[in-house]
Amino acid sequence: MANFADVLVKNEITGKSIDVTRKLQDGTPDYNTVLSAGAQEQINLASTDVSLVIDAPGETDAKLYWVKVDAAVDAETIYSRTKSNWTFRIIPNTLEPEIPTTFNISIGDIEPPG
Repeated sequence: MANFADVLVKNEITGKSIDVTRKLQDGTPDYNTVLSAGAQEQINLASTDVSLVIDAPGETDAKLYWVKVDAAVDAETIYSRTKSNWTFRIIPNTLEPEIPTTFNISIGDIEPPG
């Protein structure tokens, strides 16, 4: 089973930053970064027990933004209207462990192409 992925997160929201947090199975954050408008960062998800949480900017409702996910591994995306965030994680799969897995996430205020 492929149990890790390199995730490229792109912030395409005009003039606003997003908060990106990697969390361990127990919910403890082990990495946090703020991506300014136009910025991107690659973050490693080291197992199916690790998740990536992206918070909408400021007090803004996450439903106002478009999210595009392109994953080469089985993945789960959870949208929380209450917390105004998105959670992404790898789910158990049948891919060979040595297959490189990637995951691209773009968040923007206009619909992403294709």
